[in-house]
Amino acid sequence: MKHVAHYILAALLSGALTGTASAAVNYTITDLGAAIELDSGAAGLNDVGQVVGACHFYDWMGHTHAYAVLWDGGVPYALWPPDERECNAIDINNAGQIVGSMETPSGTREACLWDNAPALLLGTLGGEDSYAMAINNAGQIVGSSGTQEGGARSSGRTGS
Repeated sequence: MKHVAHYILAALLSGALTGTASAAVNYTITDLGAAIELDSGAAGLNDVGQVVGACHFYDWMGHTHAYAVLWDGGVPYALWPPDERECNAIDINNAGQIVGSMETPSGTREACLWDNAPALLLGTLGGEDSYAMAINNAGQIVGSSGTQEGGARSSGRTGS
């Protein structure tokens, strides 16, 4: 699975280079590895070179689960949620604030923020699930959330 992702990335990069660029650009794909087991996937990158994403592991019953990971200086750090629930990291800003989503005790997904502390659940717009998709350098977060009516809406969060 990891190799398939590398081939897709390489194909996308080579497709981007077929435009009208005046100078050749070379890219290098780096295998960041998994923090514990199985495969890993990167999702976000900041200007400092920190990368976030998710790794997968087997539980004692052989089921696969995902957990959020921060790669800093090439070293993977697991961002374990409370009770080792499933989670993933999607984006990171230059201050190192990370957003993603986490499984709640009731089994739904909720947007979350890691800010030099354990993950903070960000809530929903009254529905069951929410997902944080990006964070800018001002700490503003965007994503989507379920509503009380059962629909989904774009959402944003500012402040602390």
